[in-house]
Amino acid sequence: MSDQPLTHDQIVRAWKDEAYRYSLTEEQRKFAGEHYPSGEVELSEEEMAQIAGGRAGTGDSSCCWSSCN
Repeated sequence: MSDQPLTHDQIVRAWKDEAYRYSLTEEQRKFAGEHYPSGEVELSEEEMAQIAGGRAGTGDSSCCWSSCN
């Protein structure tokens, strides 16, 4: 592999295929690590405060599990 920038498909493959990822040069692995297949997501502090356990919170801090009731 050369040190050329990776295509979107190559980045996705590098994230999914460990053997392929390790066949890349150090620079290419760094490039793939900086370019997430889904794109970069930026959240405001307010949005971050609403995220709970991987899903958007309702602002209600009560437990949704029956074992907590």
